[in-house]
Amino acid sequence: RQAHRHLPVMQVRARGLREVLAVLRRLEDLDVAAAARAGAERIRADARPPVRSGRLASSLRVQVRAGSAAVVSPLVYAGVIHDGWPRHNIAPHPFLTDAASGDWLTAAADTLLEE
Repeated sequence: RQAHRHLPVMQVRARGLREVLAVLRRLEDLDVAAAARAGAERIRADARPPVRSGRLASSLRVQVRAGSAAVVSPLVYAGVIHDGWPRHNIAPHPFLTDAASGDWLTAAADTLLEE
């Protein structure tokens, strides 16, 4: 069998490799967890969950683990409100997804650039 016989040959020439390596070395020094936290904080601040009692909105927290961050809630119904539950006629209200379409990436990038 000659499965690789028809694969195209590709050549890559790297210019500015020294500069790329310098950028990669700098990236190692960046505080990715702080940037992730800043992005998640922006999402949490921009989130607009439906309000009955205000309990869901006030329960949103940012959780940082291993260089990543998430907006979480300990309330058992938070996921149902966000994603909906068609079998129970509960429409989705994707307030975190909507907030994530905002400028959270700017907040994360600003944190990295401050270093």
